[in-house]
Amino acid sequence: MIRLRIGREEARTLHRRAVAELLAAARELDAASWSRPVAPGRWSPTEIVTHLRMADEAVLRELEGGPPMRLRAPPWMRLLLRLTLKPWLLAGGRFPAGARAPREARPEGPLAPRAETIERFRSGADRLVQALFEAAGRRSRLGLTHPYFGGMSAEEALRFTARHIEHHTRQLRPEVKTEA
Repeated sequence: MIRLRIGREEARTLHRRAVAELLAAARELDAASWSRPVAPGRWSPTEIVTHLRMADEAVLRELEGGPPMRLRAPPWMRLLLRLTLKPWLLAGGRFPAGARAPREARPEGPLAPRAETIERFRSGADRLVQALFEAAGRRSRLGLTHPYFGGMSAEEALRFTARHIEHHTRQLRPEVKTEA
């Protein structure tokens, strides 16, 4: 049975564990692996960690009153994805292969050095948790904008972020089995 709703502390714990696993995987990589794509046509670990940081920053901008990520699907498709794919992903199901990252979270240009990339991701992940629940406490309905699903609550956003991190941890360290 897929649990659609979880509590704030459970979401926070799931996110904390996902961040810790990703950080461990990133720190275990040797220098040569850090900038080499994880598979042909895929991102390198530095691009993956930068992508995750950029996704967090996009949510933080929206929480601070900035523009949300641009919606990437028409209303009928967002509804279909909310009813089918979103519960699957929140429960720990695999992300669809080849799904394109939103423009706001695509790493481009020169990237920061390894230690800085890892630290920026870690500190951004911490800020995201704090900002999500502070904003949820100030508003009766948070309604963050996901590019493919539309509005999300703070708990859903944090749970989705954790699942997204788990997805990318599997790319950095394929032998890691994350909990569903």
